[in-house]
Amino acid sequence: MTGKTVEFKYKSTFAILLVWLLSIAFGIYRLDHLPEPQAKTDLDYFSEGNCFDIIKVLSSDIGMRVVGTPQETKAKEYIIDYINNLKKSSKNEMEVIIQNAHGSHRFDFMGEPVIKVYSNVTNIIVRLTCDTCSKDAILLNSHFDSSIVTPGAADDAAGVAIMLELIRLFSKKEIKNSIVFLFNGAEETLQDATHAFVTQHELAPTIKAVLNLEAMGAKGKEILFQANSKALVDAYKHVPRPHASSLSNDVFGTGLILSDTDFRQFVQYGNLVGLDFAFYQNSYQYHTTMDTIENIQAGSIQHFGDNIYSILEHIVNLDKLDFEFDSNTVYYDLMGYSMVQYDKSVANVVHYVVVVISLLVCLNQSRVLNMNLIDSLKVVLGFIVSIFSSIVTTIIASLFLATINPMSWFSNEYFAVYLWGLSFAVGLTWLSLNTSDFEHYRLERKAFLAGRIGPEAPVDILVPVVTCIALIISQAYLLLPLSFRFRSADRKRIFAVTSLLSLGSVIYFTQVSPYTVQAPKRLFASYMENTTSGERGVHVSFADIGRKQPVLTAISQELGVPPTQRYGRQIDKDWSTLFPFSHFVENYYFNLTDKIPSSSVDVKPTIVSSSTINSDNTRTIKLRVDYPHFIWTVLSFQAKVKSWSLSVPPPDHIHHTIRHVGGDSFSPHWDIEFTIEGTDPLEIEVSGVERDGFRYLESNSSPHGMKWIWSDHFESASVLSRVERVAPKWTSGMYVGVVIVNHIIE
Repeated sequence: MTGKTVEFKYKSTFAILLVWLLSIAFGIYRLDHLPEPQAKTDLDYFSEGNCFDIIKVLSSDIGMRVVGTPQETKAKEYIIDYINNLKKSSKNEMEVIIQNAHGSHRFDFMGEPVIKVYSNVTNIIVRLTCDTCSKDAILLNSHFDSSIVTPGAADDAAGVAIMLELIRLFSKKEIKNSIVFLFNGAEETLQDATHAFVTQHELAPTIKAVLNLEAMGAKGKEILFQANSKALVDAYKHVPRPHASSLSNDVFGTGLILSDTDFRQFVQYGNLVGLDFAFYQNSYQYHTTMDTIENIQAGSIQHFGDNIYSILEHIVNLDKLDFEFDSNTVYYDLMGYSMVQYDKSVANVVHYVVVVISLLVCLNQSRVLNMNLIDSLKVVLGFIVSIFSSIVTTIIASLFLATINPMSWFSNEYFAVYLWGLSFAVGLTWLSLNTSDFEHYRLERKAFLAGRIGPEAPVDILVPVVTCIALIISQAYLLLPLSFRFRSADRKRIFAVTSLLSLGSVIYFTQVSPYTVQAPKRLFASYMENTTSGERGVHVSFADIGRKQPVLTAISQELGVPPTQRYGRQIDKDWSTLFPFSHFVENYYFNLTDKIPSSSVDVKPTIVSSSTINSDNTRTIKLRVDYPHFIWTVLSFQAKVKSWSLSVPPPDHIHHTIRHVGGDSFSPHWDIEFTIEGTDPLEIEVSGVERDGFRYLESNSSPHGMKWIWSDHFESASVLSRVERVAPKWTSGMYVGVVIVNHIIE
């Protein structure tokens, strides 16, 4: 090549790299860009200011709204009062319905069936219609209850506030189709309230589509992450700032994300189509005491509300609500400007065409450069080896780091990209060191198709590998060919610099704490008292592998007893109140029986039973479980169940876990009848989660969260408050008191 050719080659390479860097910067800007929040107003546009007033009342003034607590009742009353005030100025017919439901269902989660029984759970239903409106309706759903550990500002007071603001707007607009707003009061208990609506309420058959409003984070844009109707995705194109990805739909469907939404109930029991939206950024604070109004990013509610307003305005003015089920679609947004959608069959054709064109280009270039088949295969193999080496290099670095400081990348969403991106670059450029300039000249012209892998691996392997795959798909197609445009000496310098940066980063991250106050390690602590055996103790569990020893040491020194690690089925028994999440925690037990010699439980769950032996070698058992002052109870036993009084058939195994929740702080007992094989005595266990031991979260919220306020009348509160006090500041805890009663039915 001539000097001018070489100069042009280098200038064009740097120009391409500059455009690449600018495009990445612009993409990040667009991802983080949010609209200006609208102040409080009575005018006919969506206002984040109005929503923030509602969120403050629900999350700060009322606080943790666990099903079965007085705070849940206060939230219900506040929402009803707010709706009734809107009703006074409504130009459309507004019907307000309160559903108090009882029922049961099977909830499969994390590969395990959980049998749910619910009593007196609340749905607040608002139906907007008019004289000429179709009876068919679009439904919007959010939940006003919260998890046991959080004030629930984003999850899901934000969804409630958005829906109340939409009622204000659409109650004064002309509409062709009815709108149903469902404020459900039992989502965190495994979606009991939506199950009740879909299976029991008279309005359920009129619903033709669902928009579900959720949160798995507290900042940024909401994402459309589940959709099962092409027509509804088409409708979503009308929003001003789309943010959607069918890839997130696929990832969510794998079960890798240990979470779920009410959307499942609408699809599973109502055969409904819909769109599922959620905040997803800054998920560190999801289901922690830091889910406060201060941590909701300005503009996030405005973005969410504007989009839902636009799609709802489009749908309610359609001549007919006719949406067919169709999950065979690919969709994504173009940096928030517009939506792209096409069938998966079209996507497959495009993929095949790309592969064929790539092969044809390779064959054509082989002829131009007088390359034989062997040389061509060497070129292709070189690309494959380069990709493989980038993954291997990243895995080696991650294994080294994991042995010294597991999850060191955890505290920042970009740490993984920086840390493993450098290791990826080292592996990607390794191939170029011993390859001739002639081969580089060939390779710089070639295109290749990056592969995908999805291995099951520990988190310190899974995250680096996923990072590599994302980089391969999004960047390697450009970076690898560009790397071969440099001279051999330059390539060696690039390799040396990236190697030193990668090594330095790995060494630096050996000293970085995986956790911070704003990105905490989740701690699950339970004070357990078995009133039958007299055993008392504290269970401390972790959902990840990082830095547990400092936590255990601090708690052990405070309680004066060493921890004992528990395994297998024993963990399920220890944490039956959270089954099947118990499968995914590492549990340690501090036995305090000798430290606390007498029981402090004034009220415990009681069991009233009767048993009838049948002629076919079975027995029928009737149980009534009384649970005053408990949020929920869990019944566990081992037997082959032939039938029972619940609306779902019994699972085909012998270990049964039945969780009951009672809403509105009023349901004092629940009943069940079942027939089992054999006539031997049956041992059952009832675990109850105390309602009043933890009392409340303080009303003064901040970005650092809301602190627990402990009761003076419960031993569980006395012990758990000590655990909370000594837990490192970089932890965020869930604290519950559990009372266990064992009962043998002769």
